[in-house]
Amino acid sequence: MLGIILLVTGLSLLCNFSSYASASVQHREQKVLDRNEVESTRPNESLFELHKRLVQFESVTGNEGNIGLFLLSYLKGQNFTVQTHYVPAEKSSSKPLKPPPDLGHGDTGAPENGNNGAHHTEIRFNLYAQYGTVNTGQAPRVLLSSHIDTVPPFFPYRTRRNSTTNELEIWGRGSADDKASVAAQIKALEELKEEGKIADGDVALLFVVGEETGGDGMKQAAKGFSDHLDTAWDAVIFGEPTSSHLVSGHKGILMFEIHAFGRTAHSGYPWLGVSANSILVRALSALETLAITPGGLPWSSKFGNSTLNVGRIDGGVASNVVAEKAMASIAIRIADGGPSVVKNIVEKEVKRATDDLIEERGGSIEFEYSSNGYAPVNLDTDISDGDDAFFGDPITVNFGTDVPNLELKDTKMNSFKRYLYGPGAILVAHSDHEYVEAKELQRAVEGYKRLIIANLEKK
Repeated sequence: MLGIILLVTGLSLLCNFSSYASASVQHREQKVLDRNEVESTRPNESLFELHKRLVQFESVTGNEGNIGLFLLSYLKGQNFTVQTHYVPAEKSSSKPLKPPPDLGHGDTGAPENGNNGAHHTEIRFNLYAQYGTVNTGQAPRVLLSSHIDTVPPFFPYRTRRNSTTNELEIWGRGSADDKASVAAQIKALEELKEEGKIADGDVALLFVVGEETGGDGMKQAAKGFSDHLDTAWDAVIFGEPTSSHLVSGHKGILMFEIHAFGRTAHSGYPWLGVSANSILVRALSALETLAITPGGLPWSSKFGNSTLNVGRIDGGVASNVVAEKAMASIAIRIADGGPSVVKNIVEKEVKRATDDLIEERGGSIEFEYSSNGYAPVNLDTDISDGDDAFFGDPITVNFGTDVPNLELKDTKMNSFKRYLYGPGAILVAHSDHEYVEAKELQRAVEGYKRLIIANLEKK
């Protein structure tokens, strides 16, 4: 399996970054850790210290280089065999990829909080790690995966004691989504290895970039697995903040932009032009009404209603100019059916709402889809809860994950179990008050251990 995520389009291991010198990637400001900032990676680092160091890294999507270097060093220090898989930026840039900084002995440490500074690296990569020698072509029986990127903006690490519950809370961007799962998954494997409950090659870790903006990291990993694996896993355990419940499924998604085009004119004589803003307002009003009308968007008994969010609107250049262009970005969380069904409903409704205006005055409207989207995802929950009802009742969630992005080319190899579980609550993720309770983070280590052992015992 040595090649599963090493080589894509001729790229080599992270350690040979000189071969990437001519690559073109998106430029991101990111501080290169100075040698004086480097702390040696300590063996058997505690769960909470590891989690703290992860949260202290600013790793907004596209800026995952330094946290990747830290994890590479940490995992090697814990006797994992680690492979890296370079993931190019989603958009090209004229700036060349730079080699990693000379940190000495491969050790990297977290800055006090964040990576702000004048220096930067343009590197981002997935990490694949397991105990023992990697067997080319043979997948481990269980794969654990989480993402190391976050949404913006960065919020620093801090702790506080909740005045109502008296529980210790760990705050900061990524504290729940998804660095709590990263830390807990690592510690689960370390403990199982120390307890002698797993053998070399039984379980592997996959930490990916880019989950928050379309899953380019997992898609690259899936391509590498497809090219090199002869057998797939028995189970893949995805880490996300699920309030420590197993998840039976999550909604699908369709993301797109609506672009309206008109004709500019002086605002004192609006009849001489065609307002793109007016066209767009009609389209958005129709879609907002559609979303709250029974039967408007697909519904299911498992996931409830499909939901629509207008995330961004932009149009025109000034209040005294009839707008020539306008756009809106939209996300629909799909409760039933697939993206093609929702596309047809959306386009038909927008056409109905804008046709008369466009026919009378002119102008046009276009749709731009950022990806193919995906249908609702069903997940496995067939794990015994034990006498202590450890996982509680399975739940459904409305957020998207990397689960549908781990799709192998050979469809016969896609029959592996898929579990979604992790510490933290999605209701505070992506917010300025994101946190995870310390006791829930600690409990998640046991949760991942139970999921691993339950799947290893199935055969």
